[in-house]
Amino acid sequence: MGYDFSINSGQTFIKDLTVTTLRGLTGIITNAMVSASAAIAASKLVNRVLAEYRVTDGATVAVTTGDGVPVYTCTQAGGATLKSVNVVCPDAPSGGDLKFTVDVKKADAGAAAATMLTAVVDYSSTQTDYEQEVAAITTSTIDFGDTLLVVVAVAGSTGTQGQGLIVQLEIEEAGA
Repeated sequence: MGYDFSINSGQTFIKDLTVTTLRGLTGIITNAMVSASAAIAASKLVNRVLAEYRVTDGATVAVTTGDGVPVYTCTQAGGATLKSVNVVCPDAPSGGDLKFTVDVKKADAGAAAATMLTAVVDYSSTQTDYEQEVAAITTSTIDFGDTLLVVVAVAGSTGTQGQGLIVQLEIEEAGA
């Protein structure tokens, strides 16, 4: 049998206490206070996933086919959130108007793939080798069963196209 009680001031020592609901402790319980052996349930954790699309350094950046290259499928019932998209090319396009663009799209059963970005990431001769370009995300919600696709397009006719590419997506998944 439980009892309701309150402590107004002073120190109180309780030998055995069972708490059903603990309120009002926002920011008081810290990571350091949680024992390494606490065995916290997966449903209370956030999983960080780094999904990547790569073109080997030295290989010319080329158009992806179809809807794009699938790099991630959400398998968590609670869904996920796209936190960031970063694009880096080891050898940026040079000497002309050749460039490439990168888009990230979300596809789901029965729905056409749609962009998640405010605008595609444009990588041209104005970038230097290994310059990081960060995409602006307009839609970050990823539902169970959604698949993320990386889409690369190329443009221009003169100069040297970029070689090597990494598109890195940082995703936070809800716990199991």
